[in-house]
Amino acid sequence: MIGCSFFKMQIYFYAAFYTIRDGRTEQEREDLICRISDTDNNVFVYVTPYNDIETLFCLKDHVQTVLQNFNITDEQYQTTLDYCLQEIKDESIKKIITNRCKYRHIHNNQGAVALDTISDYESDPLHYVYGKKLRGLLAGKLQEICGINVNLFVSTEYLSDPNIGDYV
Repeated sequence: MIGCSFFKMQIYFYAAFYTIRDGRTEQEREDLICRISDTDNNVFVYVTPYNDIETLFCLKDHVQTVLQNFNITDEQYQTTLDYCLQEIKDESIKKIITNRCKYRHIHNNQGAVALDTISDYESDPLHYVYGKKLRGLLAGKLQEICGINVNLFVSTEYLSDPNIGDYV
């Protein structure tokens, strides 16, 4: 007698997509997540809470951990950060206006987009700043304070986002 056995094999597929906020408002960020996510089919989306990933390397706890031997005070950090945010404000706002017009398919009446962007940036510059420029400028200013070459691209516990666990 020849025996035969059958088994049922199920394959589970999970997809996680990552993208940067790239000037989107909080509502546009949430809309993007909802539009792409499909939890019934295990498709998840993560959009950075800041404009881009480099901003995470500029947050106070991360910077102070990386430079713990130099005892950067909260006041030193905030003064340096505020200077950097002001220095790259115009460039950040221009980039956000361009991206928002592109995402919204706006070719005329860009003035309204510009006004909203300026308001958003001024209310929360850290969430809307051009992170690549901020990281470079902040590292340079911290180098002046510490007298060493500052590399903010190192891993610390402060680079994690508790929401990422919801997606992967």
